[in-house]
Amino acid sequence: RYLENEEGELVCAGPCDSSNGAEEPKRPVSTGGETTLEPDAIVVPFDMNAYDDMLLSSRYMKNKSRMLLFRFESGVALPETRTREFARLLKSDQESVLELVAAASDAPRTVKRLAQAGFYDNELAERQCEILRRARKTKALHVLMERIAQQSPRRPAKPSARFTF
Repeated sequence: RYLENEEGELVCAGPCDSSNGAEEPKRPVSTGGETTLEPDAIVVPFDMNAYDDMLLSSRYMKNKSRMLLFRFESGVALPETRTREFARLLKSDQESVLELVAAASDAPRTVKRLAQAGFYDNELAERQCEILRRARKTKALHVLMERIAQQSPRRPAKPSARFTF
């Protein structure tokens, strides 16, 4: 089962040992900055497909945009259809998402995956560039600028056209 801790993050906790008769999994206990499970809880392997399904569901989650961005930032493979669905969900909260991308620990990978998913249109990409510039995320800014240049090359037809207004 996937449970939500006090910070709004989803954690995976398995049921207790069936020999003692307990049926419900133990709730995660947050101490300081790390989440731990109660001593008799069993940790089960994390199922990314179930996690992705939960993110796509209409269930309210405290930091849903942050969790979706974490999936883009993580190195775990994300199917193409899920990528596009996640990008669609993130567009509904685009103002906070732009700030979260700039604060991401691996912003270049996040920007690249969001761009591949079709999250950025022209206006949104320009706003993201400005936010990345203010946050001094030069690598992520370079990735996004390269993507913009590939999509719409703005080279003048002749050299003298560069100086026309």
